[in-house]
Amino acid sequence: MSDNIKKELDTLWIKYQKTLEMLDQTLDELDKKPKEVEIPITEYVEVPKIVEVEVVKDIAQETKDAYERQIADLQAQLNTKNLPQPGTDYWGRPKNPNPSKKLISDEAAESLASQKYQKIVNLVREGMLDINTLTVAEQEIVKKLLDE
Repeated sequence: MSDNIKKELDTLWIKYQKTLEMLDQTLDELDKKPKEVEIPITEYVEVPKIVEVEVVKDIAQETKDAYERQIADLQAQLNTKNLPQPGTDYWGRPKNPNPSKKLISDEAAESLASQKYQKIVNLVREGMLDINTLTVAEQEIVKKLLDE
């Protein structure tokens, strides 16, 4: 080995030895310190004792009969009320399984589509609508209608 490498290894060993000595000293100091810390009690607090008491309450027979009659009346009211039938909403109206789907004839659909595209053609002719803002399919339809 060269002299430089040997000197560097020697310095490393010296540093390692010093580090180990410092760690040993620290461990000795930690052993000397107390492991438990005592906290002095400055105030005493009294905790009340919880006592369970059994409560027995006798209800008069008349009161018991009155409660039973009230319960029976309420149950009768529930049975006679017009509860919503299956297939109805909260207000009793029949539920529509597909409220968003409207059935229209083919002729009506064609007339609606032609009205829509005629409005678009009129807006393009007046310069209020740019044809490039439309979808490709709409652009083709409007171009055909403009050519006619």
